[in-house]
Amino acid sequence: LAQIIHGYSPRRHQPFVPVNCGGLPEALVESELFGYRKGAFTGALSDKLGLAEAADGGVLFLDEIGEMALPAQAHLLRFLDTGQIVRLGDTHARSVSVRVIAATNRNVERDVERGSIRRDLFYRLRGVPLHIPPLRERPEDIRALAGHFLRRCASQSGHLVKVPSEDAWTWLHEYPWPGNVRELKHVIQAATAMSTGSTITRLDLIEAIGLARGAWVQAPGLDDDADERQRVTAALESARGNRTHAAKALGIGRTTLWRSLRRLGIAPETSGRK
Repeated sequence: LAQIIHGYSPRRHQPFVPVNCGGLPEALVESELFGYRKGAFTGALSDKLGLAEAADGGVLFLDEIGEMALPAQAHLLRFLDTGQIVRLGDTHARSVSVRVIAATNRNVERDVERGSIRRDLFYRLRGVPLHIPPLRERPEDIRALAGHFLRRCASQSGHLVKVPSEDAWTWLHEYPWPGNVRELKHVIQAATAMSTGSTITRLDLIEAIGLARGAWVQAPGLDDDADERQRVTAALESARGNRTHAAKALGIGRTTLWRSLRRLGIAPETSGRK
């Protein structure tokens, strides 16, 4: 959505610079956002342009803004208020003109009350709020999104576009997508890579879920038991109760799955076929 907004804005011919706030180590946020001068610290062998300055004239997209540490939020707020950046190790302020778009999947109002997001930064960023419902609440978008990712995969690999089977399309619409569009993208990429023919099957998607979730479930801040119950239940539903296929999709053995079912209180007799 941020890229679409940029593409239709007067700044569309200027840079679009995405920043994964959750992926920036706290100690490096200032130097990554605002740059540094040669000699500012050990290893600073030359001047470096910060991401904010690189977006000058265009759009700075702050993804996962809710993951940014409080000290970094203070630096960001000062930049938003003044429109100026100071590179680390420099004394000269530079004016930067950017449109800022911020995104998060967190409950921002709750985080403000808890103190993990500065209230003044929240109101500074809260210009035109847009709420995007989770993918499970808009299944009518799945076919278009999946088609887009399939075409992108084909373009990047130089191969023909692979087409999901009818069973695969049904599965795509029935799966709850707790990881939203990002999970759909990774699943399509994995299924495209694993499928052996020109058609992506339902089993290709189930196997791809295991690969895509291998990284996704490591994200911090999740409730382990609740998340595991959701993953196991979703895998069983996707595999139509076949525990062998569900275990394969989860990337675990059948014995491990059986133990999880017992520990989570999911009755084996209601969890489907072997």
